[in-house]
Amino acid sequence: MRKISKTIKNMLIKLRKTRYPFLKIPRFAPIFIILNLAGFTIKFALLTLTSMAGTASAFIFVYLLGDVVSNSSALTIDRLKSFYIPLFILAIFIKELFDYFLRRFGEPFSTIYVDRIRLRFLNSLLDSSSQHTQNISPHRSLSILDKYLGNIRESLDEWLWNGSRKLVQLAISLGILYYQSPVVLWANLTYFLSFAFITYLISKRYLPFAQRYAQADLNASSNINSFAFQIPSILKIGARGFFQESYLRSTKARAESLYSLKRFHADRWFIQLVLFYLGYIATLIYGAWQVQSGALALGFLVLIKYAFDLLNGVIIYISEYSVNLIRQRTDADIIRKELGHIEISDTEQRPLVNFNRFIHLLNCSCRFTTKDGATRSISIPNFSISRGERVGVMGASGAGKSTLLSLVTGILGGDGEIYIDDERYLLGNFQLNDATIVSPADPLFNTTILENLTMGRSVNESEIRKVLTLVCAENFLPNLDLEYGSDSVHFSTGQLQRIRLARALISRPKFLLLDEPFTGIDSSTRKKIIQNLIPYLAEMSVILVTHEKEDLVLTQRSYHFHDGKLLES
Repeated sequence: MRKISKTIKNMLIKLRKTRYPFLKIPRFAPIFIILNLAGFTIKFALLTLTSMAGTASAFIFVYLLGDVVSNSSALTIDRLKSFYIPLFILAIFIKELFDYFLRRFGEPFSTIYVDRIRLRFLNSLLDSSSQHTQNISPHRSLSILDKYLGNIRESLDEWLWNGSRKLVQLAISLGILYYQSPVVLWANLTYFLSFAFITYLISKRYLPFAQRYAQADLNASSNINSFAFQIPSILKIGARGFFQESYLRSTKARAESLYSLKRFHADRWFIQLVLFYLGYIATLIYGAWQVQSGALALGFLVLIKYAFDLLNGVIIYISEYSVNLIRQRTDADIIRKELGHIEISDTEQRPLVNFNRFIHLLNCSCRFTTKDGATRSISIPNFSISRGERVGVMGASGAGKSTLLSLVTGILGGDGEIYIDDERYLLGNFQLNDATIVSPADPLFNTTILENLTMGRSVNESEIRKVLTLVCAENFLPNLDLEYGSDSVHFSTGQLQRIRLARALISRPKFLLLDEPFTGIDSSTRKKIIQNLIPYLAEMSVILVTHEKEDLVLTQRSYHFHDGKLLES
């Protein structure tokens, strides 16, 4: 099992690296699971074998029942008590024992696996240099990611509790039909292959219904989440009516697409079940004739019924799972469109680079999307910063100042080259070590103020208080154990920005990039913070981007954007 899984995985990895780069985010969850079983392979194989063994042990019970019916005329109470009943009990015990282990270890497996995969997805998004990835709404990306991961969890559970069992059931069913008569086996195989082809043709028509519903469901979920995350602000801006109208509109569109999907689903199943039971009835009638002619024992009719019950389950499973694969494909197309072709990996794809002497951007350009949705481009003919230097960048809102910081640190890609010390890198193909960006969009997390400031690092409290004094935050942060996000903790825009600034300074980065760091802070406090920071930043490498000329007092030299081009002032 492990060898087969490894072979298939290697084949798919080879395809991914050569002709089919789209396998970075496979359309189908089973392919994703095969490609990403690292660390889970042995457990997955053992759980699969446990599921299969439990299904096989259930057949023993049915076989014994058929034998009892066949030998009912000669069966004695002693034979029943000494042979059949103990075997019945043993068969039930073995099946339940396998199911116990599957419930104990199999049910948590998909959750543990998906939690690991979610972390790998998020790390890959953090490591992505795509402008598109940087701009996507967090609510929408969360909805997309949860849908894709939900398909992975569902596929794992389906395999352990259904797929692996259906393989065993199919083998048992074919064995029973072959024992009845090879002709019966081949007749049923021909019939069911025709049935599967008809089912495939019908299921193909399912795709447009699934696509409409998937898009409507994503839009509704994203819309609802965007409002849910802003509940405290809805009343402030008088948006309750808009919220209700938007909610009803998006859920109505989802409901209409769902009704269409389920109507087609019901029609499809009616046709498929009628076709299936025609084959069932024909085989059962032929079996009864064989019993009457003495070719089969009476108890074999029990096995025929059991075989068709299993086949019915297999056919239903295949038919439903084919539809599920169509849905997975639709969901995967959405995540590939929205999040791009990111590589899911446990390791960083870009080298971690230290800045020791200088950074130099030469003849670089980048296209980016502004907050209002417009697409613009910037040109950077020549930009440099030396270790320990403080450089300012002026420009209007949307000029490309924040994009410049992302290019310098390797967060975004673009056209051109960047030299870090004596090494040349392509934009977006590296990650700058020990560099911190501060911007008004930086989040605070729902944990204590202390943990928000230290980000899990061990920092002396006196150093924390020193930094809070520098940014004029000591007065409104007397208790650092307060939980941010609780109903008792409220900060103004300026206070939040001072917390963000303090967090960056506490980390003592070698390279500090300040993106409009004083947004929302009143003029007098702003001037005081700047005066405090001048000596504090004396030995630190700093890039300060701003549209306020007064902020440049922190810097030693500066650049400015003019018509999308970065020029030295």
